[in-house]
Amino acid sequence: MKKQSTPGLWLDRTLCALLALLSALGLFYGIRLCDYGLGGLAAAGLAAAGCVGTALFDDSAFRRARAVREAIRRGSS
Repeated sequence: MKKQSTPGLWLDRTLCALLALLSALGLFYGIRLCDYGLGGLAAAGLAAAGCVGTALFDDSAFRRARAVREAIRRGSS
């Protein structure tokens, strides 16, 4: 059975990948131009994209969250 992802999830994943790509590009140019502010900002963006990416691309976390929502829904009924 193929799992369907929500459109919002695909948008979040695309934006996370775009952030990682732009941060890597900024880091490259920051090092190349010896602009330490740009390099530091890009490194922080790359770290943030990595942290968010681990949550967005972890399917088992989504299964656990769905199970918790179902348990809460059943408990409140």
